[in-house]
Amino acid sequence: YNIEKDEITLVESDKEEFGQRKYYKNFSENAKKFRYVLYADWKDFDKYVQMCRNGIPEFEVEMRLRNRFGDYQWYVVNGKTIIDKDGNPETVIGTIKNIDERKREELRKADERKRDPLTRLYRRFYARELMEEYLEKQAGEDYAGLVIIDIDSFKNLCESMGNAFGD
Repeated sequence: YNIEKDEITLVESDKEEFGQRKYYKNFSENAKKFRYVLYADWKDFDKYVQMCRNGIPEFEVEMRLRNRFGDYQWYVVNGKTIIDKDGNPETVIGTIKNIDERKREELRKADERKRDPLTRLYRRFYARELMEEYLEKQAGEDYAGLVIIDIDSFKNLCESMGNAFGD
């Protein structure tokens, strides 16, 4: 990545993953404009660009990028900044590695830990976290409420009538 020109150059193996283009000009702007980076990961992409421009010696960022088939997949981008003779960041060299399968499994397992295996509802600890986050965002703008229904002897009801009835 040429920091001054804001241009990225791909090696042959990356061209196979992302398409036949070798050079991407105005990369920091066009990556978003042409949706090379998934919208949900723009903050991570901005972090990557800032690390390049700020001369962070070595860094790693995970984000979803669009491959040559138009699908977004998880990649880890590792970078090492090359400093010019005046001490300014000049170029970043690095690798882009597809981690989609590992990342999706990681996210699936994390989601599994947050949910009850029978009902697939969020477990109490995570539901509480989500509610607190939601209420913090509201900050007095709207009204918010929560209704919790506690049915006495629910376990007995499920055991006698079956889990399908309880669900």
